[in-house]
Amino acid sequence: MERTTTEWECGGLVTRWVSPEADLSRWSVEAISERAGDLVVEAQVSRNGVFPGEEALRRSVRVQLATALNTTTTTTTTTANEKRGLYYVAQAPVARREASGRIHPLALWPLFGELGFPPIRGNAAELNAWINADAATTPAHFDERDNLLSVLAGRKRVALAPHASVEAKPCWGGAPNHAAGPMAPRRVVDVAAGEALFVPRGVWHEVWSEPGTVALNAWFEVPRGGRRSADAAAFQARMRVVRAVNRETRSALRRTRAVQRLVPYAASSQKWRFFLKHRAPKSPALAAALWLLADKVDVFQALKSAATRDRLKPRVRRARDAFARACLAAVINRHHKRNVQ
Repeated sequence: MERTTTEWECGGLVTRWVSPEADLSRWSVEAISERAGDLVVEAQVSRNGVFPGEEALRRSVRVQLATALNTTTTTTTTTANEKRGLYYVAQAPVARREASGRIHPLALWPLFGELGFPPIRGNAAELNAWINADAATTPAHFDERDNLLSVLAGRKRVALAPHASVEAKPCWGGAPNHAAGPMAPRRVVDVAAGEALFVPRGVWHEVWSEPGTVALNAWFEVPRGGRRSADAAAFQARMRVVRAVNRETRSALRRTRAVQRLVPYAASSQKWRFFLKHRAPKSPALAAALWLLADKVDVFQALKSAATRDRLKPRVRRARDAFARACLAAVINRHHKRNVQ
């Protein structure tokens, strides 16, 4: 698949993934709901149909897939403490493929496995499902890897913009790939059932999904040769800074032994609740270590009140961000000393 400079800067290369003769009715929201059984997934919840990907605004729950796809029950959540809202099954894992071609089935493989991977040869890839019974909007963001988005039912409208044209949130925060302000799209593409959209890494995109939309996406990396655009260089420069801050953060956590300092509090729910309420918000290092664990487990589950969780998370996040800003300052100082020498 040949790529021009325009395609790298804006994306929007539309091609078919599945055969035009394929019967896509098996992958409608209704059909998937009937075949889902008791399968449980993680779904995002929103009251207005906007589903932000950044951690500070995202709200997720564990729910049966059939429940999330039933429009008559999408105003009901899993516990009485959760606010009512709409579901979006976003980035639900289907499978992971190694560069060797070996496939590792994941949660939704039983539903989508027969479609297989898109024709991406010789690359590792990650396949995910995106399913919404009601209309859903994903705000502007960019991906670190190339993205092939294939719609199986419904329709998605995707607005695209070059990387350098949008202001991003701070590289030390929890959402370095999300927009800090409005995005002026360079191109808008409608992707119908049976069509696919290629979005190069670094390209900003905002997505609107009509009710009853089902899609798969594959994230992968394709080596690019030849001359690269200035927009690609801007994306790569930003990601170098983000990776440098992440390395410095991990190194600083090792030096402070912050993760090991969490262990005594994990001995009981009572001690863990004390830690979340009184220690984590006041210690940037402990907050940063806590957020690393949050990628793997629900570290705030011990707080049974949703109101308490919603009140506490921003405090812990601010402490974590203070630690990350200090790590960014360390990276800048080290770079400055290296240049002076």
